[in-house]
Amino acid sequence: MEPSQQGFDVMIDVLDRATATMEYVSVHGTHALEKWRAGLPPEPRDWDALGRAGQERYKEFLTVAGCLVAVGSINVSALLTAEPDALRAMDLAIDETLRYADRTIKSLV
Repeated sequence: MEPSQQGFDVMIDVLDRATATMEYVSVHGTHALEKWRAGLPPEPRDWDALGRAGQERYKEFLTVAGCLVAVGSINVSALLTAEPDALRAMDLAIDETLRYADRTIKSLV
């Protein structure tokens, strides 16, 4: 029971943190995207029409999307069956992913 409890505890922490990151993007990212879209030139657009600032903002949105994919692809169910050594390694890797995603998203959105 003890090994599965440790995995369960890690899973709950991961889910809480991942949910907080996704909720942040849901609220703040939507507002940022709406503001950016309002300043875009009319369609059809080409890359050069965005201008340097628009192109950079587009790249930032791609980075945010990549962070969301990384957070969403965390295999939380594997935490429940991982052996103690593997669980520690998984927890460290997941922690690094969540910290990077949270820091990156908050710096861009």
